[in-house]
Amino acid sequence: MIDGTQIFTALPSTDQEQLIAKLTEKVFANGAKIIEQGAANNTFYIIKSGAAKVRQEKGTPRELAEL
Repeated sequence: MIDGTQIFTALPSTDQEQLIAKLTEKVFANGAKIIEQGAANNTFYIIKSGAAKVRQEKGTPRELAEL
């Protein structure tokens, strides 16, 4: 799952294996809000398939990116 993901390429393979062992898969419905702007969060998300939109909701709402 993390093979070829640039942020993890510097990790030794043993560290990558330990990381993979701790990953859990979550599936989100189309249009679901995953993280709310300003909310505390300690989760790191990797998009395995599909896409995610990054939106600014405070101030003038707008789409910032699509990942």
